[in-house]
Amino acid sequence: MIYMITALLFYLLFKLARQDLKDRRLPNSLVLEVFALGLLYVYVSEPSEMLSRLYVAVGFCGLVLLFGAAYEKFRKIESMGAGDIKLLAALSVWLPAAQILPFFILALLLFISCCVYDNFRGGPKSAFADAFGPHISTAFAIFWLTTSPAFFPSLS
Repeated sequence: MIYMITALLFYLLFKLARQDLKDRRLPNSLVLEVFALGLLYVYVSEPSEMLSRLYVAVGFCGLVLLFGAAYEKFRKIESMGAGDIKLLAALSVWLPAAQILPFFILALLLFISCCVYDNFRGGPKSAFADAFGPHISTAFAIFWLTTSPAFFPSLS
């Protein structure tokens, strides 16, 4: 069951990344599906963690909103769209609290590396240096496949 849920999650992450690259939008319906699937995953794998995962998701969403507001005030440019923040909150339900910050840092590093590459290569700006959703999706996929107890039972 957990493998089917994970396969569906990866399909949704791919659709979200593709949509963000194409339109610079992350549809609420897809983000809500990721969130609901995360709740299903927690219910199937660790039902006693359900409430704490929800609290952590709300807290993480608040922290990201504060981070974005501070960045916008300091740099005077938009940092993240609301879709990025909602996607981060939806994906934070999937992870224990201790793994959320490393996941977010990995997403930021992927984004920064694409921006740096884009600056050095010259030419028109690529979509990868403009959309954060694909980096969030990729970082989560990397993080999930390398740290998930579903794939590495010895980690739990």
